[in-house]
Amino acid sequence: MQHVDAILPLQPLTCSTPPGFAAAATRSSRFLAALARQAANLVTPNTAQAAFKLGAIGGGASELSPSVVIDMQRVTLSFVKPVANGTNSAPLADANGNPIQVAVTTLNGTPLPNVVVTLSIVGNSSSIAFFADGTSAPSATVTRTTGADGLATFAGVSLTKAGGYQLSAAGSFDGVAGAPVVSNSFNIQNK
Repeated sequence: MQHVDAILPLQPLTCSTPPGFAAAATRSSRFLAALARQAANLVTPNTAQAAFKLGAIGGGASELSPSVVIDMQRVTLSFVKPVANGTNSAPLADANGNPIQVAVTTLNGTPLPNVVVTLSIVGNSSSIAFFADGTSAPSATVTRTTGADGLATFAGVSLTKAGGYQLSAAGSFDGVAGAPVVSNSFNIQNK
């Protein structure tokens, strides 16, 4: 578990080249000695130790395993730009005409990849409204997964009926959901 709310970049595992083998005459005695040590290690309890040498397990941040506990209640979701007014015949867009995006970061601003972001409809005078998402059947929710930049992009998503709306975005990581965030109010017209 990291206590600094930062996800370290994934580092590839590298191993050094094994040393050359000894001459055949001494190999069998070394093999028997190594086999005896391994047998003794199986029945002898060992203490946990951390190595701090260059290239060993442990040590600096570059040596850590790529695992982390993410507290989804401490994750920040935000709509990158306000959702713009539009029509039910066009995909939802932000104020610049681009697909709406939701940013997912830690409290200190580190982008979180692989977070499933679910949009749901808020408002519309309690009338049933659905998302249209490509060729899928209309649905009350639509999901996207964040990329390495921590952004979930909702390209090609539109609303099926006219009205005044807000959208709710909620993130989940490994099935654990976080607190939702609500967009600005916007209007969709029939056209």
